[in-house]
Amino acid sequence: MGLDYSIMLFFERQDPWQILDGVAEFADHSLGKHTAIQYPNQIMRLPFESWAGTEKLDPIPFDDQSDAWEFMASLYFEKDAELSDYAEGYDLDKGSDQKKVPIGYIYLTVHNNWKGYGESWDPGLILFQFTAATSNMSILFAQSQAVRELFIHLLQKYRGVYGLIDREMDAVLIWLRNKVMNVEIPHAWMGLMEIDAYLDSDRLD
Repeated sequence: MGLDYSIMLFFERQDPWQILDGVAEFADHSLGKHTAIQYPNQIMRLPFESWAGTEKLDPIPFDDQSDAWEFMASLYFEKDAELSDYAEGYDLDKGSDQKKVPIGYIYLTVHNNWKGYGESWDPGLILFQFTAATSNMSILFAQSQAVRELFIHLLQKYRGVYGLIDREMDAVLIWLRNKVMNVEIPHAWMGLMEIDAYLDSDRLD
């Protein structure tokens, strides 16, 4: 079996479509796929392909109460050494002057209600989970600083509480309460209280 790493971003509860609109700023808009969000007086069109049942909601009411929405996205990242190597392997790099590289598809799940994932569930948070489609993409997620920086930008802009890289057997905390981090933690589904307790115990050791 391959690797299935994810970037997990936990935000204060808010309009999820505004966060997704922020993700769209980094998306490849040339794929010809979009999802419509129906507001009372407007339609927001997002450059993501809905799937796994989400496409049946299209257009999605802005106040939809589904537990989760599933999308596929291609996102542009600033080039660093890891992204350059990845792009070369998949013939994504069109030249040395190309500053950004598209990576996709990435599976994006917006968890409106993630209670079923463990006792750490916090109803005051909404979770955006970006899952790599391949083992090589998983390794890229874990190693590329440019990948981290894009997701940290989203946490900064949209009232992010914490963010981490789920490496299946453990996780790396990359953001906590307005502070960039790089700390290994036991698993990805630790709640804030568990993370705080773990960090405190680590400092005492």
